[in-house]
Amino acid sequence: MKDIYKRIKAAAKGGVMRTCACLLAGCTVCSVYGNKTVQSANQERPTSRDMRSLMTASVMSTAMSSNFTYLANIMSPSARRDWSEFCTRMKIDGDQYFMPDFCKLKYVMVGAHDEDGFVAGFYNPFFDAFMLVLVNDREKPSVVGFRFATCARLDGKPEDAEFPPASGQNPSENYFAAVLRQSRIAAQTFNKVFNNPGFRASFDRISTSDDGEIARLVKIMKFRIGQALKLAEDKRVLRDAAVANAILANSNLHDGKFVAKDASTKLTLSTVAGAMAPFQKSFRAIAYFPDGDSSNVIFFSKDMPTTLVQANVGSDSVVRFRLFDAHLIGNNSGANN
Repeated sequence: MKDIYKRIKAAAKGGVMRTCACLLAGCTVCSVYGNKTVQSANQERPTSRDMRSLMTASVMSTAMSSNFTYLANIMSPSARRDWSEFCTRMKIDGDQYFMPDFCKLKYVMVGAHDEDGFVAGFYNPFFDAFMLVLVNDREKPSVVGFRFATCARLDGKPEDAEFPPASGQNPSENYFAAVLRQSRIAAQTFNKVFNNPGFRASFDRISTSDDGEIARLVKIMKFRIGQALKLAEDKRVLRDAAVANAILANSNLHDGKFVAKDASTKLTLSTVAGAMAPFQKSFRAIAYFPDGDSSNVIFFSKDMPTTLVQANVGSDSVVRFRLFDAHLIGNNSGANN
């Protein structure tokens, strides 16, 4: 495992999908989404105080995308101790893969606040888990508490904490649909737990040392490493990802013989070529998941951080696309849903 990054980068170097290996090698996303995730418990509309909390959390998220240790520099001693202990327990074969990977793609949620601060949640849909920090922003923002929890654990349902699409246990379920469904549940769960006056007590009840949680997250991380190698080293997967990426980036290929004619594909490609045209060539693969004889590759653009595109490449090489915007997750709606 120690040469994982070298293998991933080398496999994709110089090819049409030279950035296809970004799954574990450098993708950067910072998103904000959800329904009422920026509202305090008793308000209908976000206030300037709500938006300040959101901006603070977003800045933290952006900094973590390029340096996952950023938060440690602004943590209190107790928070840094919890953070360090968690990072140590999440090492695989002595190497830290989990935190850098988790911090690349995450959606930002903030709940209620009091005069001293608020809880920020950084949610990664491919782990179905939250990094939670208690922020003191009375003066210069600092992190005074650190927790980590799967969505199910946060919701008080640890028996459901295994997220099948992320752990590879249910390949028959559409990966894209499952991530979308679970992300909505995550937004609702965060609101329920932290968008109320008791958010500090809810935060304190969460443990970062639960053996079951650690085992589940390590299992998902190993699955993610396997995804990265599959995406970078399997010639068929690399070909499918390259074809889908080329179609996304080039409007002249949108009506080609290898592009499906269904409504979802047409809507996705018309949106990419229209509203997203300035960023059309910036989509990169971030996840891979098999589905029988077909390949599912999930694309993102760092310039359109709330948007994900699923490309399903069948055994006939025909590509079907689906699109969703993370801003709609908390509203129980989504593009092509």
